[in-house]
Amino acid sequence: MLRRLKAAAWRLEYQYRNSFVLLRARTRVGVCLQSADRDVAYLPISGDAAAAERAGSAEACVMTTGRFSVAARALAEEQTVLALHCLQMDLLPPRDRSMVVPRSVRGNGLRCAA
Repeated sequence: MLRRLKAAAWRLEYQYRNSFVLLRARTRVGVCLQSADRDVAYLPISGDAAAAERAGSAEACVMTTGRFSVAARALAEEQTVLALHCLQMDLLPPRDRSMVVPRSVRGNGLRCAA
């Protein structure tokens, strides 16, 4: 995951265990990477939100190779933490999330008639 972040022009500013502060285009983002064989609990989300706030990050994000539990998704939404799968790195800021098309809609193969 870190190689893909570096390839996307993210620079590693700080690291402590599995928490990172990334910097790109004057935007600082706190990221917590979680490798998981099962659902990610809510504990990394609240910890990452606090760490990102201490680091002065613009946004907090938890990325995982697994899935997020329902409680973890609800907590992430409540604390405005991005909860992403490692394949969704393109959704990291500073890209405007209002312009992002959900993955379920992207490749449906339907074309609009002009």
